[in-house]
Amino acid sequence: MDVPLKKTSSGKRPKKKRFQGNMYRKKSLSEKGIISFENVSPNKSSSVKKLRSAHKISEAYENVVCAEFQVSQKAYDRINAKIADISEALTNASMKKAAAEEKIIDGTVNSVVVSGDGTWKTRGHTSLIEVCALIGADCGKVLDMEVLSSYCKGCDSYKGPKFGPKYSAFLAKHQIFCRKNHSGSAGGMEVCGMKKIFFRSEQKHGLKYQRYIGDGDSDIFVYC
Repeated sequence: MDVPLKKTSSGKRPKKKRFQGNMYRKKSLSEKGIISFENVSPNKSSSVKKLRSAHKISEAYENVVCAEFQVSQKAYDRINAKIADISEALTNASMKKAAAEEKIIDGTVNSVVVSGDGTWKTRGHTSLIEVCALIGADCGKVLDMEVLSSYCKGCDSYKGPKFGPKYSAFLAKHQIFCRKNHSGSAGGMEVCGMKKIFFRSEQKHGLKYQRYIGDGDSDIFVYC
């Protein structure tokens, strides 16, 4: 339906919105020079049709990819393990480079100033996973890190009685894959992680962390 726009007292035509709710408005000009707008359903809009067409193509592509590249659980675990090994190697190389850079900037023989803190997977002191990171005070890069976990999915998957020869055999086989490396409270994870980082500093980087910069609520100062 053509709806001519009425002029205002100033002689100017009011601005008309091109979009109203779920209806689009198509602008047209008549032979008499009257500008009019026609409501167009979203189903008739070319842009909406293009979006729907692209969505259908995307869905079809995803279905083909998922059907063609399905992998078994064992293959999926092997892929994840390979990605984890490569990521760990790259991380260690990056931290080793950062330690050498910190040593040069600091100018000392093997003693540097570091800053560290811990973060939990969830808020509060009830998290089962925590990450400790140590940063060089001068270069601002991560020198070392430690991930602590008080939970292991593999250990939890064992449903039998946790005693006897069968359980001992399971532990002996699972020990090298176990992700649990902390048995204390969540609040003590930061202290435990930083102690591990400090104890291996000379072996890993040939450095001594002479001074430590931490936040006010840190318990690390007791052990530094």
